[in-house]
Amino acid sequence: MNKKAVSVIVAYVLLISIAITLSVLVYNWLRFYVSPGNDIECPDGVRLVIKSYECGANQLNVTLENKGLFNVSGFIIRVNDREDATIGKDVVFEPGIEMAPGQEETFSEIDIGDYGSLEVIDVQPFIYEGRSRIYCDVVSTQSVVC
Repeated sequence: MNKKAVSVIVAYVLLISIAITLSVLVYNWLRFYVSPGNDIECPDGVRLVIKSYECGANQLNVTLENKGLFNVSGFIIRVNDREDATIGKDVVFEPGIEMAPGQEETFSEIDIGDYGSLEVIDVQPFIYEGRSRIYCDVVSTQSVVC
């Protein structure tokens, strides 16, 4: 009769050992899929500044200067007719050339849609890392009267 009790204990020990072994294997397999530190971020020294602007009929001419430490591949212009609004019209603009640090460029005839008047222009730069577009957290904001 004592042999039956020993076989139940051995079965529990084997069951727990198999469960622990499987959990260690699954953990080691999944940690490569969810590895931290692979996020690509925009460098801290990227900064575009709005030097001047000119509003026309559904178009915007803006002069930007790269005041940062790195080249800028392009930018997004957000325009809005209310200063307190968070959603406006986004215009993605890729000039085809990278703006080097200290470089000043004028971008003409940017289509801004059918706003009656503009109050805010935001410029958010982005860079390319390989084929990925990386948006920078630094946004230049200019209050305008158009």
